[in-house]
Amino acid sequence: MHFLFSELWGFLFSSGKWNVPVMAWIWPVCMLYFQRETNGFWKKRIPVALMILLSILKWYGMAAGSQLEQFYIPALLTWLYSVPFILDSYFYKKVGGYKACFLLPLGYATVEFVMSLLFFSTLDSFAVTQFGNEPLMQLASVLGTYGISFLVVWFSTTVMFVIEKYEETKKILKEPIAVYLTVLFIVLSFGGFRLAFIDTTVSTVKIAVTTGNNVGVYTSDPPQRPIDDCIASMLKDVQTAAGGGAELIHFCEEAFIVSADNKDKMISATEQAAIKNHIDILMALKVENPKGLNENKLYYIDHEGNEVFEYEKSHLVPGVETGEYLQGDGHIPNYKATLPSGREIKLSTVICMDSNFVGFIREGTESDTQLLLVSTWDWKAIEDYHNKWVLYRSLENGFSTIRSTDDGYTTAIDPYGRELMIYSTDHSGRANVSFVNIPMERFVTPYKAIGFIIDWFYPVGLLLLIVKNNKWRFHG
Repeated sequence: MHFLFSELWGFLFSSGKWNVPVMAWIWPVCMLYFQRETNGFWKKRIPVALMILLSILKWYGMAAGSQLEQFYIPALLTWLYSVPFILDSYFYKKVGGYKACFLLPLGYATVEFVMSLLFFSTLDSFAVTQFGNEPLMQLASVLGTYGISFLVVWFSTTVMFVIEKYEETKKILKEPIAVYLTVLFIVLSFGGFRLAFIDTTVSTVKIAVTTGNNVGVYTSDPPQRPIDDCIASMLKDVQTAAGGGAELIHFCEEAFIVSADNKDKMISATEQAAIKNHIDILMALKVENPKGLNENKLYYIDHEGNEVFEYEKSHLVPGVETGEYLQGDGHIPNYKATLPSGREIKLSTVICMDSNFVGFIREGTESDTQLLLVSTWDWKAIEDYHNKWVLYRSLENGFSTIRSTDDGYTTAIDPYGRELMIYSTDHSGRANVSFVNIPMERFVTPYKAIGFIIDWFYPVGLLLLIVKNNKWRFHG
């Protein structure tokens, strides 16, 4: 029972609202021990049932949508992530030996990969719990976030293997410990060297970020604001950004809420502001259409007043935006911008939940993309987790990322996962213009180049491990 309580305590403080990074390494060990040492099908399911309850507690308020969704989303996630433990408890003796230590890590990475293809993406990934451990985070540039989760879970199976062999032989096996510690040493050394040899002479570009005013023509939430007030707020932000030496101003998601009748007026005013202030503008609008679905769009306007491209949100928040908004075509803009100074920078843009999807960003951005601009609207409970979750896209793909966020963390991060700027905004409707110097560095990571193959290694490896080490009997 001590292992069960330790597991539940560790699970509660791993991810969600309360995250203690070391707990992600501890609770799987305790769960494995309980699963393997407990007899009876229903007794083995006790931890899963209790974890579902704790998951609802630690994720409550973080999921978007109705009160019902605050319960079933965490419950569904916990059940899905319990599947690898169930598979391990059934197959680990059949696989046998040290190779059985890879059942659970491959299973967990597989579930995260499958989750990335579904509407919640990799929510509750082990990699997010380790954000801030910069040497370990560098592994995402090679194996993605699933590789970090694999390493964390592999620790638990190694510990269990040593414990079980000690109970059988009364001897501590040094070989599996040595193998794991050697791999961990290589991973951390790679990360340390990668961080130690960062080119500090790379040129930077100054970019402004702002929340806009998040209010519009005719809506009760946020409060109503006339179109002229939206334009005045936009002009003030643009003038502040240009006055501070920024070459581009990046607005948060739905920075201005306008009616369909006033959309062209807002865009035209933005084009004139770009010309007058000699600055590129990434404008973010919610366009409300009382006769149809609303739009959640970005408009890139260069310093000559040209609307270069527009982008509509491709991944809608289930239960919140589905049925209310139009859905984008899933094509990420990749644009080589010539900035007011004459310098060129290759940039891509997405909106909020789009950035949660590992494959979408990896496949949708081009190999020479230097900067990902993410316009976001969070809420207090999710701001810290969502920020850490999304910023792994920089490490995976080798570019910098800026998240311009309302009611959450506005952040800039370089290709190595180092935070260049972070501050919290709130939903007060005030303009908040800040500046950051973003490195124009760009390199193609192994994960960017062959991530598709790496992702499929986990489910294929799991399947081969199970099939090749089992004797299947067919009766007929």
